[in-house]
Amino acid sequence: MNTYDHATAPASWNDFNDAEAQQGAFDLIPRGISVPVRMTIKPGGHDDHTQGWTGGYATQSFDTGAVYLACEFVVTDGPFAKRKMWSNVGLYSPKGPTWGQMG
Repeated sequence: MNTYDHATAPASWNDFNDAEAQQGAFDLIPRGISVPVRMTIKPGGHDDHTQGWTGGYATQSFDTGAVYLACEFVVTDGPFAKRKMWSNVGLYSPKGPTWGQMG
């Protein structure tokens, strides 16, 4: 039988006062440094065959109607290996063509 000890349990699930220290701090990747990355697109399930968006890769925002690719980049080699970065690649916005042109 599992028991829950309220005396040793944290006061709240979102009370981080007694949380363990984070793993070592790290500096940002310096400006101008190129690193090899692997890009993964998080499928958003939006298709528009008239635009060539197939396979469910595009994501459509519920709030704005904008369409984009949700991308994750993982550094694959060097001193910054395993670092992750995220970015959206714009495809379409109902506000005008700028979002899609920026990519």
